Amino acid sequence: WSPDLLQTLLSIRSLVPVIPDVLIDVGAHRGDFAAAADRVLGFKHIVCVEPDLDLIDELQANLPNGKSRVHAVALSEHDGNALPHVHADRSMNSIIEADANILREQFPTYRHDTVFERCVTTRTLDSIVGDSDECAGKSLFLKLDTQGNELNILRGGENALRNTVACLVEFMFCTPYATDYNFRDVIELFFENDFECRGALSV
Repeated sequence: WSPDLLQTLLSIRSLVPVIPDVLIDVGAHRGDFAAAADRVLGFKHIVCVEPDLDLIDELQANLPNGKSRVHAVALSEHDGNALPHVHADRSMNSIIEADANILREQFPTYRHDTVFERCVTTRTLDSIVGDSDECAGKSLFLKLDTQGNELNILRGGENALRNTVACLVEFMFCTPYATDYNFRDVIELFFENDFECRGALSV
């Protein structure tokens, strides 16, 4: 695990006096965050959401047995289907299309010509939490890292947010993704749901 990840988790530990029961890891990738968060914070249950089928076996292998569940879907504002853009660097995968010119400019060594689309099922955060027995009546910690799709996911999670104690949300100020919202929009949604911003844990 990287020093940045461990520092982020230790900061979370100091900011959240009582650890929530369930980690909801959206954009779980290969499970590094979920595995490290469980070691540092000690959740009762872990629910991971990762739409890249090529990563699911490795993700499941990295999670603690007996208390983890994986949903191989993408989250969005509505249930349905989508065509995520799959990148050579799978951490760059997103439902949101990336601007090839910005990729060339900001990521000059990136293999932008390898991007392809793959159909996946989309669900809302509320439907995932509502269908998970692990989440029923439990307090939640929500982590979102979905490359420009975070606000759309939050808009589909109004009920889930009522049981959420804390959120860790990635926001890319310099982004190649064609998002239709800005940082203020994200903060305002949290304020409307009675959260407060405790600041940036890493930049």
